[in-house]
Amino acid sequence: MIRLVVAVSILTASAVSASAADLPAAYSKAPPVARAYNWSGCYIGAEAGGAWGRSGIEAVTVIGNAPPAAPGLPFTNDFSLSGALVGGTTGCNYQTGNWVFGTEGDVSWTDKSGAANNIAPFNQADSNLLREHWFDTVRGRIGYARDRLLIYGTAGAAFASTNLQFFDNRIPGGSVSDSRTRSGWVVGGGVEYALPGTFLDNLSVKAEYLHADFGSRNYFDPPLAVAAITVVNTRKTTLTDDIVRVGLNYRFGWGGPVMAKY
Repeated sequence: MIRLVVAVSILTASAVSASAADLPAAYSKAPPVARAYNWSGCYIGAEAGGAWGRSGIEAVTVIGNAPPAAPGLPFTNDFSLSGALVGGTTGCNYQTGNWVFGTEGDVSWTDKSGAANNIAPFNQADSNLLREHWFDTVRGRIGYARDRLLIYGTAGAAFASTNLQFFDNRIPGGSVSDSRTRSGWVVGGGVEYALPGTFLDNLSVKAEYLHADFGSRNYFDPPLAVAAITVVNTRKTTLTDDIVRVGLNYRFGWGGPVMAKY
């Protein structure tokens, strides 16, 4: 009896093994591969923030009742300027690996301004008001991307529309002004983050800092005679800008994923 039970057990085990060998092999599906964000493409955007800076005014040519040694002396001490700005941005990026190369241009309206009175030996009752009306840059950008996060540096050319107003109670109407478009250089950096989501995937937010230097420029050149006893003399004016702003960009992408992310 025992031999019969053992024989049946062996035959049953063999049949089960044979049936298992005939079954198809089971395969597990690989998990989907996430794709890193691709920064390649052109974009448009809006930006806003604040600006501050420094200026100083120096005598260039002096005629009239000013001291004979006045040319080269400062009309004012250095003074601060500040204001808000808002504007638009456009640019293009190209990504290779983690590196992103691009160009960007922007133009902003601004109410940045600052004022200072004359200092001795000039008439200390007179004052000067320097304003900026718009600020524009054309820059290159180099960044390093970690998926949706981009950290970048930027540099290029800067332009600004400025106006210098001189106040003197001997002038009919109390003041005169002279406008100049300034040019200089700009450098800075920032961080940009691409928003996730079906309807947000082409949107990114950024924060950046820029420093612009416009060197010096002469105003009221040649000197301006406005009354029988009043001459507005040529003055050399320096100007710098420091800008902190945030922005929102919409990107028109042209490429697929640049790398796999596991």
